[in-house]
Amino acid sequence: MNYQGELVVRDLISRSLNDLNISVPAVVVGVERLSDGLIDVKPIVNYMNSLTRETVEYPVLRDVPVIFPSTKNTTICFPIAQGDFVSLLFQSNYVRDFSLGNTEIQDPPYPNLGDLSQVVAI
Repeated sequence: MNYQGELVVRDLISRSLNDLNISVPAVVVGVERLSDGLIDVKPIVNYMNSLTRETVEYPVLRDVPVIFPSTKNTTICFPIAQGDFVSLLFQSNYVRDFSLGNTEIQDPPYPNLGDLSQVVAI
């Protein structure tokens, strides 16, 4: 591959990876469904378009499952209040059923990667 072609490929990969959500800090903005293990959060770092360098605020993400460190016998649970900070972890596959308690092997209903609806708060 020539040097110019390699630069173009690297640039395309870099731009594609910029759109991939992995993890982002967020603030808890709603705890109405906390008893169900769900919170509303607002990411605190905006999205930046890699071409235009324009930034866009993420929307409030509603009913995000909260994940605490746990095993079969023990869970470490922390109180959560509005204004607390969490880390949002974007899943590479459909996890909504798992985060709501389904621990059986399951097929995803659709393909997704870094989908804003497939996020858990830690």
